[in-house]
Amino acid sequence: FLAARDWPFGAAVSVVLTAVMAVLLMAYYHSRRLAERGDLA
Repeated sequence: FLAARDWPFGAAVSVVLTAVMAVLLMAYYHSRRLAERGDLA
């Protein structure tokens, strides 16, 4: 983003990637909790 000098786009991409990672981590932790309880086959 430094070469293109497009800071707003770079900031938007980083926010989107952070949100995607947060959703994936929450889904992972939720599935692990279900697996530990034996609810997940």
